[in-house]
Parts: sequence; C-alpha cells; structure tokens
Amino acid sequence: MSKTGNYLLIDENIYQDILSNKISISSILEDPEYQNSENYLNIGASWDIIHYALCGEQWEGQAPYKYVVLGGEKINDEDVGYGPARYLSPTQIKEAYEVIKDIRQEDWIEKYNWDKILKDVLYSSATDNDSEEEFPEYNEIDFEELKKSLESTIIERSWYVFCKIKTIFEKAIRDSKYVLFYLS
Repeated sequence: MSKTGNYLLIDENIYQDILSNKISISSILEDPEYQNSENYLNIGASWDIIHYALCGEQWEGQAPYKYVVLGGEKINDEDVGYGPARYLSPTQIKEAYEVIKDIRQEDWIEKYNWDKILKDVLYSSATDNDSEEEFPEYNEIDFEELKKSLESTIIERSWYVFCKIKTIFEKAIRDSKYVLFYLS
C-alpha cells in the first residue's frame, strides 16, 4: 500500500489544542466532520512527484517550495500514519501560495524535468535488470509505448492534483486557517 498525502485545514483554536495536548490529531482525523468537508484534501500518492517537481529532491527542498507538499514543522510527535503531521502557519501558507499561484499547466509540463522526476521517483525502486524481464509479453516497442502512456497519465494527474492543492491553499488564506499535512 502506498503512502497518501492529506491536507486538513484547522483553525487557531484547534491548532493550540493540539500543541497543548488537549486533543490528539487522531481524534480530529477520525471525525467524519473533517474527513467529509471542504477543509480536507487527499492527494493520494501524487504527493511525492509534486514535491519533487517543485523542490528537485524527494524529501528536502527550499522554503517556501517545500511547504507546498511536505508542510513546515511537525506539530507534535503523534504518529498519524507515516510519522507525525506537519503544519503550516497562515504566514507560511501565504509564502507557499505566492510561489505556486501563477504556475500554469504549460509551465507544469514544460518547466519541470519530467524524465528526471519519473526516473528518480517513479522508477527509483527498479534496477537496471528489471526492464523487459518483468514484462516478457511485451516487446521493446510495446514496453516503451506503455511507459510513455503511463508517464503522460502521471503528468496529467499531477497537474490536476497540483490545482487542488492551490485551491486548498487559497481557502486556507481566505479563511485564516492552518494547514496540517500528513501521510497515511
């Protein structure tokens, strides 16, 4: 099962209650009110490709670009799936939004090195010996066509998800919310 990226917008009071250990993040995440609201966004497994596209590396990156997917600092030590949740303050949300708001689909497709992104993120677990031996029913041309189709779909999907991220950041700014990001 792959890791999925999740965003949850919370207000200042919830943020303070989490920091002071009055409430657990898990209690919020298990509440259907949050999971089924416009304050929640699940971006599936696209988080790693989008982060890599923006930052040029898998787990690190320069602020404010790294804020967009992996968030800021961990909010506490509570494990909510794959480690602790990370948060962005309203100021950090604005900083991150400023660097992504004007990225258009053409920029997304042309600006980013998709050959490198897909090699480093998508195909990083494959070894040099894993090409056609894993897919004996495909000849080399069929395998390359399948690979191109998959890559095209991933680029289109990542653009769609990136637009959803921009929308949730706009909402967070408009509503003066904090953003929690976590992997589940």
